[in-house]
Parts: sequence; structure tokens; C-alpha cells
Amino acid sequence: MFEQHSREELQQLIVQNGGKITGSISKKLSYLVAGDKMGPAKREKATELKVPIISETDLLAMIPTETQTADEDEVLAPQNLDSSAETASTETFSAPTGTANDLGK
Repeated sequence: MFEQHSREELQQLIVQNGGKITGSISKKLSYLVAGDKMGPAKREKATELKVPIISETDLLAMIPTETQTADEDEVLAPQNLDSSAETASTETFSAPTGTANDLGK
């Protein structure tokens, strides 16, 4: 079980932020989100495969808040103060996120 969100809410947050949900542990897994009732076999397999085990709090800290996103948009938005100036090409890149997550019970 998780403290602040249900399993389904956490899965939705992960997917909304570009992550993928998987039902099994493999070495391709980026993180294992562990609840307080995660079984010892799941923990052992993740440890054996060197998959980082993170808490719900750790996961939430990795997800940008609306305020962080708005601040980044302001910083990354091109500004053209001179209407006669040629338009410059601007590229922005989002920070990478985990590609696979497993919500352990």
C-alpha cells in the first residue's frame, strides 16, 4: 500500500509523465516503486538485477509540479522584442524520465 496515492493514481501519474508500467521485474526496468507491503521475493529480484527501489515519495519528487513546468516554460520561451528582427529557431528539450516502472505491493 502507498501512503498518499492509490496504486492506480501512481500508475496514471507515471504514464502522464512519459513512463511505462510493467508487471514484471527485469534488468530493463528503470525503477521499482515499492509500497509498504512489497514481498521479499520482489525486493530480492530487484536487488539482484540492480534495479533501483524507490518509495512513493521518491517517485513524486521526480515528477515536475505545475509550478515547475510553468517556470521552465517561461525560461524556455523565445522572446522577440523587435518585431522587425528575423525569427530565430529555438529548440527545447524536456528532462529525461524513467521508461519503465513497476508498482510493487
